[in-house]
Amino acid sequence: MTAHILARYFRGCMMLDGLIVDPDYRDRGFGNRLCTHGLQIAMWDKVSVGVVATDEGSKMYSSLGFESRERFQLVDAAPWKEATLEFHAMRWDLAVEEA
Repeated sequence: MTAHILARYFRGCMMLDGLIVDPDYRDRGFGNRLCTHGLQIAMWDKVSVGVVATDEGSKMYSSLGFESRERFQLVDAAPWKEATLEFHAMRWDLAVEEA
């Protein structure tokens, strides 16, 4: 991930990283439950939460109150092919009444 994404959107945030559900187990609420647990910890610690999400994952994060701050691309320049991957820098901020 590029350093400017981290510096611009995630300074002072708790990060959810590596939240991946096996395709055979998607759409069963596992990712939602894991993310909700992370949000509970953030509420206890009174911090915002940042996540880098794929297009598919961004739908779940949006449903939990995350807002997309920027869409960006990373290029994987493997010797056998070049692949461009799209991501969303997303952030969930603790509501004032919860702080």
